[in-house]
Order: sequence, then C-alpha cells, then structure tokens
Amino acid sequence: MPSRSRVSSIYRVIQPIAARRHRHGPAVHALTAFVGRDNEMRLVLEKWESAREGAGQLVLVTGEPGIGKSPLAEEFRAHIKEDAHLWIDGAGEQFFESTPFHAVTQILGQGFGWRGDESAEERTIQLERSLELAGLKLEEAVPLFAEMLNLPIPQKYPPLLFAPDQKRKRLLSNLLSWVLNLARLQPMVIAIEDMHWVDPSTLELMHTLSEQAATAPLMLLFTADAALYRAAGVSGPMAGASPPCADHAASPQRQPYARDGHGRGRPGSLG
Repeated sequence: MPSRSRVSSIYRVIQPIAARRHRHGPAVHALTAFVGRDNEMRLVLEKWESAREGAGQLVLVTGEPGIGKSPLAEEFRAHIKEDAHLWIDGAGEQFFESTPFHAVTQILGQGFGWRGDESAEERTIQLERSLELAGLKLEEAVPLFAEMLNLPIPQKYPPLLFAPDQKRKRLLSNLLSWVLNLARLQPMVIAIEDMHWVDPSTLELMHTLSEQAATAPLMLLFTADAALYRAAGVSGPMAGASPPCADHAASPQRQPYARDGHGRGRPGSLG
C-alpha cells in the first residue's frame, strides 16, 4: 500500500490566559443573573462610601462556585462608574498559587497602564512615571519593581545591596506606599477574584494593606470559594469571615455572603 503522510500541528505554550478577569459588559450578566442580592449590594455600596471618605474598607464575598460572586463584583463596578476612582483587578490562579507576587504583577500592569504590546524598555519608562507620581524614591523603587516584573533596570540606578530578606521587606514596603499614595490621589478599588488561589506573597501584601489602610480612600474587594478559602488557612483580618461564610454558602438557599473587615455580613438568597 502506498504510504500516506499526515500533517500534524505542533503548538508551543506561550503563557496562560486568565480568562476570568476583565469580563465587563453584557456578557457578564448572561453567566449568572443578578437577582435577589440587594442586601449584599447595599453592604458593598455602604463600604464604598466609607472608603471614598477616607476610611479604608475590606469586603470579602464568599460562596460556592457558580453562585454569583463575580457578577456581584461586576454589578458593584457598574454602580460606581460615575464616581471618580481607579479600579484595578486581578485573580488568583491555581497554576500560579506558589509564584511570589503573581496577582500583584497583574495589579501593577493595570496601574501602570500597560496595554500588552509595549517593549520592555517602554514598560520601564511607564514604571518610572507611575512610581514618581506615587512619590516613591526612584533609586530604590525602580530596581525593586523592575526585578519583580522582569524588566531591564536602567544603568542610572546603582545596584541594591540588600540581603534577600531585606530586599523582600523593602519591596513590600514600596508596594504598600505605591498603593496607599495613589489611593490618596484618587479613591481606589482593588478587586481580586479567587483569593483561595492567591500566592502567599500577595496575601501578605493584602493583609498588610487591610491593616494600614484605615485612613486611606481604598477598598479591597475579594471573592473566594468559601470551603477552599477556609482550607487554605488564611490568617489575619481576611480570615475572620471564612467559617460563617462557608456555613451560609452551604445552606439550601445557596446564599453568597458578603462580609466587611469588621466581621459584619449580610446573606442574600439567590432564589
């Protein structure tokens, strides 16, 4: 028999696509209709008003998968679209749950205004501009941020001679300053989905932000699978809501649960 040749296509993995983020617009509502959640929305909007007035807020929305946590966050974003603010979002991803600051790099990319098609040099220039706007000391901040983001460090910045543990502390300190200083220029929302998959370094940063943002116009809005979030052993202010949220999420009414950083919460039936 004559031989037959078969053409096979070979693909190379470039990078994962975080398809769950940036789902803005009508398509979001097609996934899960936003009904029966007036109590949760009222709570989140109350927290936003407090944040706008300079009292930082933490809101954690937990529930079982598919219950409507993401549409709640998207509906909140639609409610505040006329308010002057900066919205930055990201997501935990199971594949990167052990990659330091993975979710933070998503947040920074949006904060720096990256489109995705810039060269590394262009991104470095945008990085410098953003850090300068936030009032950070460029000689320290630029090398720290550039190294984390795999960007070239301009030769005008001398090498940092910190020990590894000290370098990490300085990076965390500069990240905190960047967020808090920008929030004082304009109210800010940091929204992170799937907190149960967020890497420990990002969790540490968010934990510290929740403690230090008491007088900043900043709102931290997190969503998580209740059971996985509790199993992850999250500590600090973000952990206090986990057990009651998991209990409500497992109830027959299939209730998502929104809680603020003080442990107050309001369940709302999806009907």
